[in-house]
Amino acid sequence: MAYGSTPPPKQKKPKVKIPNKQRKNPVIKKGKLTDKQEKALAKHGKHHTLSHIRKMTMLMKQGMSFSASHKKAQAEVGK
Repeated sequence: MAYGSTPPPKQKKPKVKIPNKQRKNPVIKKGKLTDKQEKALAKHGKHHTLSHIRKMTMLMKQGMSFSASHKKAQAEVGK
């Protein structure tokens, strides 16, 4: 391609529809915390506020990981 010329137009790939039965669903346990998560929160709660821990618990029950929920709780609630 020469300097100053326009690149050729990109061709779009056709979308392939996958039936719902064949889709892979991520395994996310929602609603309850595991024993490991509860122990980690108890240890974590020694140096964080109750509102921070409650926010983390809510996010973890929705399926978020410990570290991701911690980062989001830090941003929204603080320490």
